[in-house]
Amino acid sequence: MAKGIKTGGRKAGTPNKAGSNAVLAMIIAKLGCDPLEALAEIAANKREVQPGLRVKALAELAKYGHAQLRAVEHSGPGGEQLTINVRRIGS
Repeated sequence: MAKGIKTGGRKAGTPNKAGSNAVLAMIIAKLGCDPLEALAEIAANKREVQPGLRVKALAELAKYGHAQLRAVEHSGPGGEQLTINVRRIGS
């Protein structure tokens, strides 16, 4: 509201995103299942679940237990391209 009046944004009465999350939570509760628990069961089942499926389940679960890192672009002073010199010590 830079001008003292509303010039954009959502219209009055538009539900928040949390509202749709609440509906999804109600559906999951009604079904009596917990998606995270189901993924954990798939990830833990070493004998009956294919390794590729276990890896996918573990990757999904990792999102909830660990922060996701963002890619960071590096540059030299003034935005110049970095030059990296690799030296091997000993052979």
